[in-house]
Amino acid sequence: MLSRARKEILLKTVAQAMPNYVMNVYLIPLELCKELEIMMNSFWWGSKRNGGGGINWMKWERMCKPKDFGGMGFKQIHIFNVAMLGKQVWKLLTSPTSLVAKVLKARYFPRSSILDANLGFNPSFIWRSIMAAKDVVIRGRRIQIGNGQQVIIGKDPWLPDPEGGFTTSELPEEIVMAPVCSLMMANECRWDYNVVNDLFNTRDRDLILKIPLSVRRDCDMWH
Repeated sequence: MLSRARKEILLKTVAQAMPNYVMNVYLIPLELCKELEIMMNSFWWGSKRNGGGGINWMKWERMCKPKDFGGMGFKQIHIFNVAMLGKQVWKLLTSPTSLVAKVLKARYFPRSSILDANLGFNPSFIWRSIMAAKDVVIRGRRIQIGNGQQVIIGKDPWLPDPEGGFTTSELPEEIVMAPVCSLMMANECRWDYNVVNDLFNTRDRDLILKIPLSVRRDCDMWH
């Protein structure tokens, strides 16, 4: 009995908001996500009091597109779930001194970082859920260069390229594991052009030289 506008408000503020707390901690099974989306789609297109009786003129995936692209801006539950769990991975990465980070590190990755962690033996459901989002965070993370002392040239994603922050040049082993600060002029806040030009291919060289260095930024930061 509701208009389309009222149904949209009800779906976005109630139906899609209710599982937010659970999705922030647990990975909801795909079958449940699909069932919830079918129920919401039926409610949107339904014409009777119980939400049924209508024809679903558009797939839910298309309705989840932004309105500027022909959709209604609804959420795909599984993708949104993974995104919320990715926030937990990011907190473990950027706030390693927090209580939850210390507990999880002691249990699952005592000798490595969250980026190198795996499921381990007999993991909890919470840890399984966090690990399901780890790859998403890894693909999107970058390091903003400060002093370059904590960033490894061939191991960490530090180049300002949306397609991939890792170096693609063939480098000697000692350069691969060297800190980024070794590419800077000693006691100067600028890149050593000759070293960068000799070691890296054109793509890596151009990206490195585009990175601004500042004396006011004395540490490397994830972003």
